[in-house]
Amino acid sequence: MEGSAGQAGLGGLLQEGHRGAELHRQRDDADLRAHQGAGAVVTAPATTASTRGELAFGLVLVALGVVALTQVRAIAGNEGWAVSGPRFVPLLVCAAWVLLSVVYVVQVFRRLGGSGEFDRTAALLMATLIGYAYVVIPLGYVLSTAVSFVLTARILGSRKVVRDVVAGVVMALVVYFAFTELLSIRLPRGVLPL
Repeated sequence: MEGSAGQAGLGGLLQEGHRGAELHRQRDDADLRAHQGAGAVVTAPATTASTRGELAFGLVLVALGVVALTQVRAIAGNEGWAVSGPRFVPLLVCAAWVLLSVVYVVQVFRRLGGSGEFDRTAALLMATLIGYAYVVIPLGYVLSTAVSFVLTARILGSRKVVRDVVAGVVMALVVYFAFTELLSIRLPRGVLPL
């Protein structure tokens, strides 16, 4: 009995959300018609751009949640995954974060309605950033930054690989030596003997 009441409640909330979205669309359409009737030059609402922004935001939330979730195991403690241990609550929070972020991204995709407006560039840049976060310690700052620079330039449309490699390596070396020698801030050395 409680399960069916809970499902009806959830279904009611989802229906209410869909009704709210439909009311917003109708209001925007009415506003557009009113402005056009007044002789003003009005463009259609930028739902595509805002939806792409929402999608990028959702993907950032998912990525950060996954990174946080993978870092939970680094929390020190002898209790393991016990409820009284230091890892349990962060595990729950990060898992809920990832779950809710995925639900948000799915809702944004539904709003796109299969229009193909998925921003591939944002997703690839996000993947590059997450990969960089995972390899900067084992590979070192210079190597991982240079590779990340080249990948980012390629994703953003550059087709001059030699120029990108040279720029990435020079930039990474300058920043590395500026931090380590001038500021005495140690960056990860990694596999290169610097």
